Amino acid sequence: MLNFIGVVPFSPAVIPEINKKNSLLTKKTVAGLEKFSEELVQACPDTIFFVSPRGPMRYDKFTINIEKNLKGSFSKFGIDDHENYSYSGNYPLAKSILKKLRGKNFPIEATQEKNIDYGTLVPLSFVNRKFKKKPKIVILTFSSLAWDTHFKLGRLFKEIFADIEENVAFIVNGDLSQRLSENSPEKYSPYGVKFDQTLIRLLKNSEVNKILKLNPDFCKEAGELGLRSIIMALGVLDKTRNKFSQISYEAPFGGGYLVGRWTVR
Repeated sequence: MLNFIGVVPFSPAVIPEINKKNSLLTKKTVAGLEKFSEELVQACPDTIFFVSPRGPMRYDKFTINIEKNLKGSFSKFGIDDHENYSYSGNYPLAKSILKKLRGKNFPIEATQEKNIDYGTLVPLSFVNRKFKKKPKIVILTFSSLAWDTHFKLGRLFKEIFADIEENVAFIVNGDLSQRLSENSPEKYSPYGVKFDQTLIRLLKNSEVNKILKLNPDFCKEAGELGLRSIIMALGVLDKTRNKFSQISYEAPFGGGYLVGRWTVR
């Protein structure tokens, strides 16, 4: 049963140990992720299902990691003394999802990767020590397929989660526009700010159809990185009475960091 659903950024720049010199610039996001983590722990998920843009991405299909034992660290970001992370994968759930989606001829393939991608590690780093008992995790990487395919996959996940007894948290991972300022990761575009403002407003107003009908050229020009993840979450929430709450938003380095969650009424 799905009992928690939210969205978080994936940039390692929000990790205080990585971004010591500029940590004050991300204080809203850090505070937001701390609050998000507290609410996640209170939900007591048996499994956290992550949608990450930093796993093994395939252009024409989704990938789901069926590895039983996963581990990771931020050592490649220069913090060798930072804690290591180890989690058990929910192999039965991942295999069940794979079987059901293949039975519907859905474009998905299995991977078996021991290393946890840094996009998934970012939110995990904020909850790692808060759990009395670590949940299992499943990691799915989205594709370059159309938005409606991601929405359809979300709807399929809704059906799958409704049929299982364990509590599942569904966390989608994705930064917003990467073109918000001259210091942005990508070349500045005036469409960047408009995209972030538009998407957040539509999320708060539960205007799903308008999100699905956003102009692809507008979104591409804005340099977005999280829309497909968010659309998948909207599919999971399809035909439910829900409300999106923004916990934090800021763009300290020219990329939009959104932390938020949906509550189902």
